[in-house]
Amino acid sequence: MACESVLRGEVAEGREASLCALIEGSRRLEEEGSTWASFDKTEDWVNLVGAILCVTLAAFAAGLTMGIVSLDEIDLRIKMRSAEGNFKDYAAKLLPLVTKQPHHQLLVTLLLLNACVNEALPLFLDKLVPAWAAVLIAVTAVLFVGEIIPAAIFTGPAKFAIAASLSGFTWLLVYLLSPLAWPIGWALDKLIPEEGGLPCRAEVRALVEVQREIAHEINPDEAFTEDEADLVRGAMSLSSALVLDVMTPKEDIFSLPAAGTVLDRSTMERIKASGTSRIPVYTGADVSSAYAYLRTSQLITLNPEDATPLESLHLYQPIWVAPDHSLFDLLNDFQAGRTHMAFVSRRPELSREASSTGVRPSGSSGCVGLITLEDIMEEILTEEIYDEADREKASQTIRGWLTSMIKQRRVAPAASRRTGRSPSDRSTPKEASGRRTGRSASERSRRSVASVVGRKEVRSLPILEGIADGKDGRGGSVRFLL
Repeated sequence: MACESVLRGEVAEGREASLCALIEGSRRLEEEGSTWASFDKTEDWVNLVGAILCVTLAAFAAGLTMGIVSLDEIDLRIKMRSAEGNFKDYAAKLLPLVTKQPHHQLLVTLLLLNACVNEALPLFLDKLVPAWAAVLIAVTAVLFVGEIIPAAIFTGPAKFAIAASLSGFTWLLVYLLSPLAWPIGWALDKLIPEEGGLPCRAEVRALVEVQREIAHEINPDEAFTEDEADLVRGAMSLSSALVLDVMTPKEDIFSLPAAGTVLDRSTMERIKASGTSRIPVYTGADVSSAYAYLRTSQLITLNPEDATPLESLHLYQPIWVAPDHSLFDLLNDFQAGRTHMAFVSRRPELSREASSTGVRPSGSSGCVGLITLEDIMEEILTEEIYDEADREKASQTIRGWLTSMIKQRRVAPAASRRTGRSPSDRSTPKEASGRRTGRSASERSRRSVASVVGRKEVRSLPILEGIADGKDGRGGSVRFLL
């Protein structure tokens, strides 16, 4: 009333009460904005609970965004099949959330919740503390409690357990905010389609190599072995490899002519020396007219003295494939069990037709090479497969090579005394040839071994990785390492 009496006569009649009310309201706002809440009223406690709830929901929204939205569907499916303990249950709970359609709905739901509570927090704080304190508390709470700490927790070692335990709460949020989140998520799916997809073979091979590198640094016991890594790389490369890449060309094939060949002792010795279990049989001038093959196991019951004609034996029909045929498809053909050898032809359809009608393949339908199941297995293993015959050939080659090396060491001192030059000043014709070709003596010897042991370049020769001892001309021990 004092306010009205003061204003009476100063303002128009009837406006004293409204101006006094406006002045009183401004005074109260100034008092409330510059003082801390005393919590002697229920309204203060309600505002405190609202502020705490806003910070908590902001923390959950930020953490779930990092902990669930960032999960990969393929990773969860892998854990459902391979994980141990509770991780399978965690993955089973989280997978439906990650795969829910529209794909962006979960992200929109959590972002909407985070935005709403962050906007509501200053409204509650403004009624509890002064304006400057409300700004400071809101920024600090949102930054640390609502963003940094939840992100660290939800991406830590227990992220799967925490995210799985909050999957029910997440589903509740999805359903409550679906009237807003579903249309926005659907629109985002149309505007920004998901560019996912399964990992390609190159990525799987790279994953194995990366796993080995990281595991060697953290826990070497958990790393892939070199053989395991090679096996994965070989298997992943099989579908892109072609017959042409691994086949044996016709020039390197041991074969027998059908006409005039008798299985006497001389022929059987040649077959034994070849070390092959299947021998192509041809009619004509060379192996390009091969039409069938002989299995060496058929010779067990034969007597060399009988000189059995080759044509009288049962011959097996091969598979005919093109040089650009996939090794993966050929492996499936071999698995059928009909044969483990395939003849390579530029026109395999003509070759098959000729074989079915009894006509011998020739010309464009002739054999240009062959491939066996062992060739495909070597491609998968990315290593050579050696048998007894390979070991015997390698031993013979090593003995010859060591003998020549020891003889050179014996002759070198005498020759140097005659010429007045040390062995290091002289070079043998082979060494000079090595300089011309740019290859070392050890590389040339290794290539000579490769030419005897197998048709492919020797990448790993476990049967040669040893030390052979010999004696030099002075009675000392000479050690040669391949």
